[in-house]
Amino acid sequence: MFPFFETLLIRDGRVPFFHWHALRAMRTRRLQGWPGDLEWHRFFSELPREGEWRARVIYGRVLGEIQIQPYRFIPKTRLILCEAEPEYGEKRVDRGALEKISATDPAEDVIIVKKGLVTDTTIANIALYDGKEWVTPKKPLLRGTARTRYLEAGWLKEREIPAEGVEKYETIALMNALSGFYVVGKIKKVVR
Repeated sequence: MFPFFETLLIRDGRVPFFHWHALRAMRTRRLQGWPGDLEWHRFFSELPREGEWRARVIYGRVLGEIQIQPYRFIPKTRLILCEAEPEYGEKRVDRGALEKISATDPAEDVIIVKKGLVTDTTIANIALYDGKEWVTPKKPLLRGTARTRYLEAGWLKEREIPAEGVEKYETIALMNALSGFYVVGKIKKVVR
């Protein structure tokens, strides 16, 4: 059984942020009580040498299937607040709880609000700009690799972000392993 996965960006035969994915996979495996590391050499032997690619590496006790396809960035231009209670502490293959609240429009995503606090979208961590600094939710659904990099660099600050009053932020950005950090704009304040 292969319950977990990592989504990695491949750019011209290189995996720019591999270290962060390997750390998260190792932490997930440790939480499961699985010893050792994954056989990442299998993944590296299959890298396309030119262009940008999206790799989905599925794993459990051992490395499972590796799916590689061309990467095409589709920016989100509309974000909608949605109160929900999904649990997604590890990057699981079973995304049923997130799929139930996912947007159907490719340009739209849902910002998940748990117990009145903003968390993540269904596919990315978020950052909000308050006019002075970029902040990210203190309790995200998933501690993404891009979010972790930006926090460690001091570029982002963690803060509890109540959904009430979120419109006071000047702008919102999304970040994940594939898209990096990109500004979306204002939040469309609709709760469904």
